[in-house]
Amino acid sequence: MDFLEGFLLGPLWSDTEYETQRHIGFHLFLGALISGGFLWLLIFPDKLAFWLSLPGALYVVFFLLFLFATPFTARMYYQFNLPLKILVLLVQICKLIAVFLFTYKIMLPKYELNMAELPQLAMDEINLSISSSTEFFERFGRTTGMLLGIVGGGLMIVLRLALIIGAAIIVPVLIIYAVRLVQWAWDYFTQRYILRESHR
Repeated sequence: MDFLEGFLLGPLWSDTEYETQRHIGFHLFLGALISGGFLWLLIFPDKLAFWLSLPGALYVVFFLLFLFATPFTARMYYQFNLPLKILVLLVQICKLIAVFLFTYKIMLPKYELNMAELPQLAMDEINLSISSSTEFFERFGRTTGMLLGIVGGGLMIVLRLALIIGAAIIVPVLIIYAVRLVQWAWDYFTQRYILRESHR
């Protein structure tokens, strides 16, 4: 519970030490989970058809509504009983979900994943990488060049795959950081100039 409070409420309202500790593993897990959801929707585009068919403006309004309301509810969070605390945390989770549903809505039409053609596309990419690498190492002789080409092509494929996976995980994490930064800025402004409380 303390961990969720620190992550969802932020440093201005939480009594936990969430901000003073590193949570790299947790953020990488979130990034992988969100990217996994994107891949799942590419494979099964009808699974969230209703939610993704809603106007994007609705998600923006939902996000802004709870963004502006957060400092006023978070300020009284520790005075609430357990059911209300859980409700406040669920609203914060829904706020993040709205952000990524909006992101999915924008990004999904830009990509297409045909599972029937995927094996052939993968083989073509592997052959192209090995062929390009073999041509580069031909100066070392036919046999040596072929061996180096296979190894080099394999490493290129692994490196490219690692870069794609890394980017797929890091981008959602950066979005989460951006959302938390915007929330922190509004929380700080509200605490300082509207509620007129000193920063903890």
